[in-house]
Amino acid sequence: DGVAIIGEEAIEEFASSDVVVVNDTTAFPPYNVKLQNLDVYNDYTLEKILYYASNGFNTVGGPLSEVFELATNEAFTKSKRSRFVCSGRSYLCVKVDNDTIIFADRYGITSQGIDVPNEREELDEDVSIMYMACNGKLCARMHIKYEMDDDFTQTVKNLNRNDVCVGIRTFDPNINNDLI
Repeated sequence: DGVAIIGEEAIEEFASSDVVVVNDTTAFPPYNVKLQNLDVYNDYTLEKILYYASNGFNTVGGPLSEVFELATNEAFTKSKRSRFVCSGRSYLCVKVDNDTIIFADRYGITSQGIDVPNEREELDEDVSIMYMACNGKLCARMHIKYEMDDDFTQTVKNLNRNDVCVGIRTFDPNINNDLI
C-alpha cells in the first residue's frame, strides 16, 4: 500500500487538499528502521520476546512488522491467534495466543500500570526506546532507530509550502511528533 507522488504536477494536485494521510511505511520504510539493542527483563527469553514482537506487529503492520520478521529470520511459526486489542497515546496492545502484549514508550507503559527501571541514557534524536510487557509484566526494552525516507521528506516540504498538512497513519508507538 505505497504512495507515489511523482513530479511537481502531482504535488500541485494535492495542493487543493487540506490534509494528506500516508501509511507509516511510506515515511519510514522498513529498510530505514533498525533494532539496535534489546534488553530482556523478568526471566523472559529472547526467543519469546521476538515471537511476541513479530506476531504483534505482524497483526497491525508497519515498518516494525518487517523488522521483527527479519530479526526472527522467519524462525517462528506465526500465531494463528494474534489480534489487535487497542491503542492509545504512546501504546499498542495486542493479543498473541492467550497473552496480552503492550508495546509503548515510557509514558505509555507507565500509564498502563507497568513499572520500568529508572535508567537514563543519551540517545540520538532518531532513536526511540520502546518497552514491551506481557500480561502486565515488563519483558523487554528496545532501542529502535528510525530514518525518514528522503523522498518522503522532500514531498512533505513541498506539500507544506502549499499549506497541506501531512499525517501518518500508524500503530507504532514510536512514530510520534517528537520523532517526526
